[in-house]
Order: sequence, then structure tokens, then C-alpha cells
Amino acid sequence: MARGEETIGYPYQPYFCEENVWRMCVEGTGAREGFSRYALFVTNTNRTVACWAQRACQEPDIPVVWDYHVVLLQRQENLAEIHDPDCLAGSPLAAADWLAATFPKRSLVRSDYQPAFRVVEEHLFLAHFASDRSHMRGASGEWLAPIPAWDPPNAPAHNLDRWLDLAPGGHGTILDHDGLTRFISSG
Repeated sequence: MARGEETIGYPYQPYFCEENVWRMCVEGTGAREGFSRYALFVTNTNRTVACWAQRACQEPDIPVVWDYHVVLLQRQENLAEIHDPDCLAGSPLAAADWLAATFPKRSLVRSDYQPAFRVVEEHLFLAHFASDRSHMRGASGEWLAPIPAWDPPNAPAHNLDRWLDLAPGGHGTILDHDGLTRFISSG
């Protein structure tokens, strides 16, 4: 496996969640007949989202704080599942179970660590998302984590910040936790 790439049934690179989802979309990983597929961006205006049950968690009861996270959502009627290779509870996982595992203590979490979600249809994500991986370089130009062996999506363009911006506009729909819960159950 090149440059730190792991295989968990499909190509996976730690700390490159947006590219992992990109690859899942391009390759049709886990695609189920009749299901709609979405890239699900998890962030907030502070870029400090507390997430539990993640590979990067040091202790089970202590969350990792991501600036953002991206997973793949599939849904049909009242069925929805999340593909999150970073989730210790499993992948794929029923969307409600993923929400419960990843955000289990919502009432105890300060508002500046609560998630917001950008839900983007797969075809829009594939057509418009671009990364040159510049966000993964330190001040001296060094890589902050081993990079994937595959080419970056739609490089040399880079528009990750637009996808993480929660202001109105842009592709997809912005939802809070309750809105996402309704979205996954409405099919």
C-alpha cells in the first residue's frame, strides 16, 4: 500500500476524508440499487466539531475535534446509511446509528462544538469539488499526514473552503442535527 494508504474493503487514507468519499463516489463503493447518494460535510462556523467513535479518538469517552469531516450518505424511502471509514462503530452503518455513535452527548456539548451539515448530491460533488491538498501542508510546505496514492480530485483547482462555508449559497443544503435526522428519515 503506497504512502500510508489502508485497505478496508476499498481504498482509504487517514485524514483525507473528503478524498475517501470522492473515491467511494467515483468507484461506486457500496452503491445500492435505488438509493440516492450524497456527500455529507460535517463542520460548523468555528470549524470545531466534537466527534466520538472516530479512529483518531485517543480515549472512547473523549471526542476528537475535527475542523471538518466528510462521509457518504445513501438513502431510499425510510432507509439511510452512512459510509464513514473513520467510524469505530462500523461502516456502513444505519444513519441513525452513526449519528448516535458520532454525536452521543449532544446535550452536554457546547454550541461551538455542535455539528452542522452540508448535504450534497453525489453528481454535484463529483462535478464541482476540487482539491490540490494545499490544506494538508504545514507552514514549511511539509505534509501534515501521508498523502493518498491517487491523484487529487479535479486538481489543480482547490475549493474546499467553499464546501465548508455555512453561509447561504453553494451546492447542497445546510442542516443542523435535527434537520439531518428528518432528512435521513424522510427518504
